[in-house]
Amino acid sequence: MDFQFIDAFLDNTFIKLLGYVISLIAGVIAIWQSIRVNKIKKELIFFKQDFNQINQDFKRIKIHFDERNVSNEVKLGERSQYIQDANGPISIDNRNIQ
Repeated sequence: MDFQFIDAFLDNTFIKLLGYVISLIAGVIAIWQSIRVNKIKKELIFFKQDFNQINQDFKRIKIHFDERNVSNEVKLGERSQYIQDANGPISIDNRNIQ
């Protein structure tokens, strides 16, 4: 294989300049991504703290609500006011039949 062609290609000033520009762009992208990752990590920590606070508030409110509404529980054996003792077919048609 003839390496003189490859050496001549890589010695070209335009090719060297293009390599430097691509390397510079890759470096800028890497720095930008690193900064962005750090910012997102900080936001994630903030949102976790916010979520934990909301979760604690919800649990506190739920416990308080449960303590106030203990008397509203339905116990086994109680009957609904809508259940009737009558057996047989029922009509649920509300239209006026004339």
